[in-house]
Amino acid sequence: MSRVVLVTGAAGLVGTDACRELLSRGCTVLALVHRTTVLVDADGPIHSPRLIVVRGDVTRPDLGLSSEDASLLGAVDTIVHSAATTDFAAPQEVYDSLNVAGTEHVVALAERIGARLVHVSTSYLCGRFESVAGPAATFSEDMLDEGQPLDNGYEESKLKAELVVRRAADDGLEVAVVRPGIVCGDSRTGRLREYRNLYLVLKLITEGKLRTLPGRYGATLALAPIDLVTRVIADVVTRGVSGGVFHAVGADMISLRDVSDVLSEYPCFHVNRFVPAASFSVDQLERRERMYYERVGRDYIAYFDRTVRFGTSAVRELLAETGGSLPRAARTCSGSSLMTAFAPAISPTVSRVSTLSSPPTHQEVRHDRDTALIGTVCNPAPHGCLDNGGRGHRGDRRVSSLSSRATRGDGGPHQQRAGAVVDAGPGQGPRLHRRHVVSRGRRATVRAHLGRRTNWQRNGHAAG
Repeated sequence: MSRVVLVTGAAGLVGTDACRELLSRGCTVLALVHRTTVLVDADGPIHSPRLIVVRGDVTRPDLGLSSEDASLLGAVDTIVHSAATTDFAAPQEVYDSLNVAGTEHVVALAERIGARLVHVSTSYLCGRFESVAGPAATFSEDMLDEGQPLDNGYEESKLKAELVVRRAADDGLEVAVVRPGIVCGDSRTGRLREYRNLYLVLKLITEGKLRTLPGRYGATLALAPIDLVTRVIADVVTRGVSGGVFHAVGADMISLRDVSDVLSEYPCFHVNRFVPAASFSVDQLERRERMYYERVGRDYIAYFDRTVRFGTSAVRELLAETGGSLPRAARTCSGSSLMTAFAPAISPTVSRVSTLSSPPTHQEVRHDRDTALIGTVCNPAPHGCLDNGGRGHRGDRRVSSLSSRATRGDGGPHQQRAGAVVDAGPGQGPRLHRRHVVSRGRRATVRAHLGRRTNWQRNGHAAG
């Protein structure tokens, strides 16, 4: 049976990917957007004859639909409500009007047209559940308001919104709830349309802009790959599930120690230290670090001090019926899977080498400050890390930009993609193929010094 699904927040991170997944399963999708008229995910614009984009506003009754668009609602059998702000520092009135009142308006519409509601919530409405149930306590899928302390307005608003949905279910509305964890890149490729929230914190950490944070290494994070989240939503929609709550999180948690261990394998990355909250003082930070902490880091420190775990029995059963399973977090010695999830936001270059069996060498990673590429030039870290707009150090302008490692054919010469370092032989030093690098709109050309002396030779380092 082909379903007609209204998706609120269709232009958002989860909403857009959910639209693509639902379309791939034969659904007709009414995509409710506030401003944009084109849905774009990590794979580009979404086009389909079964995709109808309508303008609206969930903060208004009947979602602010025009009379023409409202006439389409008669065919809708399911509403996926994903419209919400995920900003941890939004004003309270935004949480109240968008996350809470917006959910009330969607519930009212679902009741009026007789549609089933799939509500996209968050597993982190658990707040500091461990303070109620003890360290490493499990917040199960049937739990909601357990008297847990909440750390920010976002968590509070999502708890209130889900309470609205639960009351509607008690009154007879068909409801299912999907609770994603920390939404991250695709479990296979790491790709995501936009990298915000926790990604921004990790980027500032690896750039050395957040060196000290309050937290504990035993704190755990529940990652939710975007493909898992959209699959759970689509499974619930297409199979007509109602009455269940599903934690869309990975099969296991990762600790801050796991994250630190993985980042430490990459010499070009700075690795911060976590200190007990009681001994942390903002006044002890350097001026620049204090600025980044107050503008960004402060909003996320609550997630660096939690040990709560999430029950996943219902979502495992849901996925098992179609032969699926929860993806596992990275625990390999090189952390390649973890870098698959996080590296694209930190460094597109590093994401290419995250599947290698060992961390990249200094020549394999390049840092361009303006494009958030983090890496090194031949010198050891940290002095080898570039922080000068992507140019090499004075007296050594050898720039490495990894496209792939050199491969040798059977008895043939080295095969190498443009831009990678090639061993030029004794006395010549490494050389580069021609490579174009764009930085802030300025195009610089890195040329190979074929047949000419390199800076490496001019500085008296040629092999004798």
